[in-house]
Amino acid sequence: MEEEHSIPAGRGAFTDVPTTAEKRDITEAPEKVGATETVQRARERTELNTELWMRLIERAARSRWLVIGVAVLGTAAAAASRLVLGRLVGDTLPPYITLYPVVIVSAILGGAWAGLFATGLAAATVTAMFLWPLDHAEITGLVLFVGINVATSFIGGALRTAWSRVRATANELSETMRLLDMACVLALDLNGRITRWNSGCQWRFGFSRSEALGRRYFELLQTRSHETWEKIRAILLAKGCWVGEMVHTTANGREVVCQSEWSLWRNSDGQPVAFLVAGTDVTQRKAVEQRLRLQSAAMDAAADSIMITDRDGTIQWVNTAFSRLTGYSLAEVIGRNPRLLKSGKTDPAVYPQLWQTILAGKVWHGQVINKRKDGQLYTEEMTIAPVCNAEGAIANFVASKTDVTVRLAAGEALREQARLATLRADATQALQQPGATQDLLQRIAGLLVERLDAAFARVWTLDGTGQTLELRASAGLYTHLNGEHGRIPVGGQLKIGRIAQERQPHVTNQVLGDPLVPHQDWARREGLEAFAGWPLLLEGNLLGVVALFARHPLSEAAVETFGLVAGTVAQFLGRKQTEEALRHALDELAGANTEMESKIEELRSAKANLAALNRGLENIVQDRTAKLRKSLDELEHYSYSITHDMRAPLRAMRSYASLLLRGSGANLTSNEREWLRNIAVSADRMDRLILDALDYSKTMREELPISAVDADALLRDILRSYPAFHPVMAKIEVQGTLPTVIGNAAGLTQCFSNILNNAVKFVPPGQMPHVRIRVEPEGARVRLWFEDNGIGIAKEHHERIFEMFHRLSEDYEGTGIGLALVKKVAEKMNGRVGVESEPGHGSRFWLDLEAAPVARQEAA
Repeated sequence: MEEEHSIPAGRGAFTDVPTTAEKRDITEAPEKVGATETVQRARERTELNTELWMRLIERAARSRWLVIGVAVLGTAAAAASRLVLGRLVGDTLPPYITLYPVVIVSAILGGAWAGLFATGLAAATVTAMFLWPLDHAEITGLVLFVGINVATSFIGGALRTAWSRVRATANELSETMRLLDMACVLALDLNGRITRWNSGCQWRFGFSRSEALGRRYFELLQTRSHETWEKIRAILLAKGCWVGEMVHTTANGREVVCQSEWSLWRNSDGQPVAFLVAGTDVTQRKAVEQRLRLQSAAMDAAADSIMITDRDGTIQWVNTAFSRLTGYSLAEVIGRNPRLLKSGKTDPAVYPQLWQTILAGKVWHGQVINKRKDGQLYTEEMTIAPVCNAEGAIANFVASKTDVTVRLAAGEALREQARLATLRADATQALQQPGATQDLLQRIAGLLVERLDAAFARVWTLDGTGQTLELRASAGLYTHLNGEHGRIPVGGQLKIGRIAQERQPHVTNQVLGDPLVPHQDWARREGLEAFAGWPLLLEGNLLGVVALFARHPLSEAAVETFGLVAGTVAQFLGRKQTEEALRHALDELAGANTEMESKIEELRSAKANLAALNRGLENIVQDRTAKLRKSLDELEHYSYSITHDMRAPLRAMRSYASLLLRGSGANLTSNEREWLRNIAVSADRMDRLILDALDYSKTMREELPISAVDADALLRDILRSYPAFHPVMAKIEVQGTLPTVIGNAAGLTQCFSNILNNAVKFVPPGQMPHVRIRVEPEGARVRLWFEDNGIGIAKEHHERIFEMFHRLSEDYEGTGIGLALVKKVAEKMNGRVGVESEPGHGSRFWLDLEAAPVARQEAA
């Protein structure tokens, strides 16, 4: 919009435009410019004075009482002047001579009625003062006076009306000229020099008329345009007009953008005389347009979807991100309502609350589920803000939308992972608690319902015949155990029996239509969508079946976790069966011992049969012992499996503690972050403890094959492979070359690494670990020494440190299994291990092994 400024009025736009005969070029006679301006100012003053007098006359004529007063006073003055003049020149002076002007003035001022009033008043005055009594000649003169004045009155009225019309036209013309003078209008000669420069140009560009006249238009204003002056001139001479934008520089250096309209002025002979230029300042409009273009480009380039509607919700504009998100182009949604995106999945109560908020002039923020053009659903986070017009009324709404489908899915996936990890941990922990088998299985069914949001879950176990599944636990919708599914034969038509027979899991997210679910009406009535059934197998042996129904689809992660829980339940049932078998074997053994004692008593009285009875008893004992050993081995196997599965919840604890520290660390207090780090550290320590325990258990169970081992090469490989033994971490010296010994490479690796780990770990804070390794031959054996600069060990602990879980200090990390493992490995290699140490003076561990014969050393 253009700025409003006050422009002096009272001047015409082209008061000094030359006529056809006046074709002089001011630039050729610059000395005449001053005289022209003087004449112009004088003419303006004259016009102003005339204007003031005419306004006074018109104002007086509009008052009837003023006109009557003028007529009365004029008549009185005329009569008085007639009396004076009559005495001076005698009675020969006509009595009407001084009254004619009164009638004429009254008619001009007030119109015909005022002239008639003045005529009657004058006639009465003449008759009363100069003609009474009347004779024939005087009556004739009076009649002639009245007739002339009546005609004069009507003529004066007509003149007044005509004058009023002329004045109105002149006022309109003057007003038009003043308006033209406010606009930026100028004239150029055919060479582009300024010949006329009105007040609008002076106000717009800051150059006075004297500064502008005679100057070249393009030079004075430093004009820039898409067209050159020569091309514009050629177009004007050829077509008579040209329209375009120009950039001018004002007197104070400010640039102004003008919409210029040029026209060719011809004289009466049709010859080109000058160019007329009318300009409109569009600087602010251009700035606004540029700002709007930038804002529009920014909104169109925004990553978020933006939609603008009117007050009724009719779409007026959308950006490119909206089209990418919804699939609808701008042309497809203009004039339509946003309800075309409605999916029907959003809570209906959201929309009334939304409209109530924005119609109250407030900003609404929330989430809705919409539908793309291709029918795909998505969730968007939306902010709607009202926009008011100049009167403060709501005119539009601007909606900013962000697709949060992926973010919500990722959050749900994390929550599901946490829920599933918790399910596995809780299931493992529940099955480790003391209690009856049925109670623990009921706890598992409850956890499946709770963590997997299942409608109901059940657990069947195989009975003693191996042909029937007995329902042992049920949670959720159905909790009874004695219904039609309380006992299910293996095989048959029911899905549970077929799962047991085929020993394969069955999972579906489309219960309706699944041939393994015969009761389709029941499933539809309960709203069931998913089913998962898993056989409880342990080393290929069927122990039972666990199954669940859900009212929502089961994800792959949920199915996988369900299978893992089923495996845990199978291991639990296997362990329970092993424990039962062990108790049965122990009972049999106790009975056998009683029987043996009874038979011994009998044999004492019958010495002849003692040998035979002893042999039979030994056979029975051996058979029972073999069975007991087998049961103990199976128990150890299952105990090892349970110990191995303990690592799963520890890894979950460590992972989720790390996720919380990385994802929400900035929102946690220092204590909360320390607690999470303690959880992760404790989980790591427990994990290492389990690993060490597994290694120890493996070492206890297995025999180590021994052979010639190059101890020197093995040790140097360990020093290169372990970062903790590199020179930057510890100084480790190997004196001489270690011999080839009789042992096991893996076992020696465990011995060397555990002894070295203790040597570099148990040093005072801030001290560089220093370990010296040397060999000491002792006949057919060798003793390897590991001397360190650690904190040392009191003498009373020299034997105890090689026991399980014995730790000397809580200030250093460790599980207390490493040295116990070294001792067991050394013993299995026909070796020994020991230590010489005292507090503050380091430790000297030694490993005694059998030396390999010379030939075997050379071969090694």
